[in-house]
Amino acid sequence: MTISEKLEEAGLWVIKICTFILMIFYDARPVLHAVLFLIVIDQVMGITYALSQKKFSWRTFNKVFKKIIIYIAAILAAFVYERYLLNSEPIYFTKIVAALVGAKEMASSYSKLAKMTGIEIFETMWKKIKS
Repeated sequence: MTISEKLEEAGLWVIKICTFILMIFYDARPVLHAVLFLIVIDQVMGITYALSQKKFSWRTFNKVFKKIIIYIAAILAAFVYERYLLNSEPIYFTKIVAALVGAKEMASSYSKLAKMTGIEIFETMWKKIKS
């Protein structure tokens, strides 16, 4: 067996393993996409605010990748716990964990929007409703 054949066989094994992993987490896909979307929105707002304040640094930007990995790992851990340890078909617990992560990202986006514009949207709406 030549080196190229060994490399080709190793590549096929890597593809098979990746396919198996993706197959396991296939049902968690919509939840992960929603959370990643909220993370991206939060990061775009954060970068915009940092650039407007001239406080942007790559060191703090690199923390984004750690945050994404931790959030995805938490959601996938909830998914594995619920799907394979509890044998539950609907993924309610996973959705709750994802909702908590999403709520944290939305709160972060809201605070950055308030810092950028100087307007607290919900507070202003509440004042309008009260009067």
